[in-house]
Amino acid sequence: MIVDGGFGLELTRRGVDVSGGLWSGEAVLSQPEIVVAIHRDFLAAGATIIETATYQLSHAALRKRGYDDAAIDTVFARGVALAREAIAAHRAQTGTTSALLVAASLGPFGATVGDGSEYLGTQHLAPDALAAFHAERARSVAHAKPDIVFFETIPTAAEALVVANVARDLGLGRVWISLSCADGAHTFGGDRVTDVARLLDRFDAVEAIGVNCTAPAFITPLVRELRAGSTKPIVVCPNVGQHWETRTGGLVGGGAPDALLRDVQEWCDLGVAHIGGCCGVDPAMIAAIARTVMRSAAVLRVAHHTAP
Repeated sequence: MIVDGGFGLELTRRGVDVSGGLWSGEAVLSQPEIVVAIHRDFLAAGATIIETATYQLSHAALRKRGYDDAAIDTVFARGVALAREAIAAHRAQTGTTSALLVAASLGPFGATVGDGSEYLGTQHLAPDALAAFHAERARSVAHAKPDIVFFETIPTAAEALVVANVARDLGLGRVWISLSCADGAHTFGGDRVTDVARLLDRFDAVEAIGVNCTAPAFITPLVRELRAGSTKPIVVCPNVGQHWETRTGGLVGGGAPDALLRDVQEWCDLGVAHIGGCCGVDPAMIAAIARTVMRSAAVLRVAHHTAP
């Protein structure tokens, strides 16, 4: 399936200020019509999995705004509802009956700090506190019944294991866990990706594992690392080659779209189940990814039907 692309960049392109404590999640509260419009643009480009604008939302940040726990549940549910609203509008416009899914996006703890920890592997919390952080967010989105709960940009094996345990303990169904990686073999926390895949392979609650917000050049070796440790479906959502710069407090660099798109066929050949994008990947790039994936699937169908 085709996952959507970078949401935050699309917000900034449309004039939304994402510099506050809720980052892109602010748009769920203040500009929901833009959230829906971006979701629809990715759907029109060929995305079949839409991620909610909840990646950096946290109970701590929302409590500072005066929200109680019931109201916080409503905010997370609003993120899911906006994605479903976009899907309904897309169906009405196109008449498509294809499967279109909502993935509730939840980043690592470091993403809610806003210091680039998801790209640095920085540890902020003890395991019990980290589990409590992930559990309350997962409970909130679970109330809204998304199709998938997608824990993204996880920088360490320790946090990945915490997330998997939370998913199991809460009885979550379809859970994806995606790592942020520093090179073709290691997470930003320095853990071997094959070892993390082996850890996650033990959890029935974890449906798919993968890599996101990682440079395209590292994706192929990382797919092999994941496959060496697990038989679960693989999801990849690279960025356009950006990296975190502490001095400026943001992602910088990145190559041309071709640097990402040229490897999509190879990822298909390696059996990657779900392909999308992260920071810097816009609807036009998702459309190009979708075309490559569709061609690859068509070739496989022909080969299957003509095999002796």
